[in-house]
Amino acid sequence: MWRRILQLEGSSHSIALGTAIGLFVAMTPTVGLQMI
Repeated sequence: MWRRILQLEGSSHSIALGTAIGLFVAMTPTVGLQMI
């Protein structure tokens, strides 16, 4: 998994933002919001 993360193309800001949004959606308690 680390190899895939390190091989991502894009700025470090966009990768960090995508990771933060993904973690936020994964940790939300509402199931309906996760279906989006």
